[in-house]
Amino acid sequence: SLARRQTAAIVVALIWLLIGEPLLAIAGINSYAPGHVIAAVVEGGHTSAELLGFWAGVAAALVYIGAAGVLGVVSVKRADVN
Repeated sequence: SLARRQTAAIVVALIWLLIGEPLLAIAGINSYAPGHVIAAVVEGGHTSAELLGFWAGVAAALVYIGAAGVLGVVSVKRADVN
């Protein structure tokens, strides 16, 4: 399974936000990170150098949502639950 415990999932998410996304900023590709993608959608068209445009943000967010959905379905299908 992806994360057997909620605590592990929360810790991984916080580590990503505190370490993963800043590392992407150093590489110069932080506008495609999940946090920046959601921020681009929330900003609703306000332009910023570090955010994608609104529709690009929506498209990228849908890709992240689809990937999370696929991972969830695969994880549930592989679980030993009838």
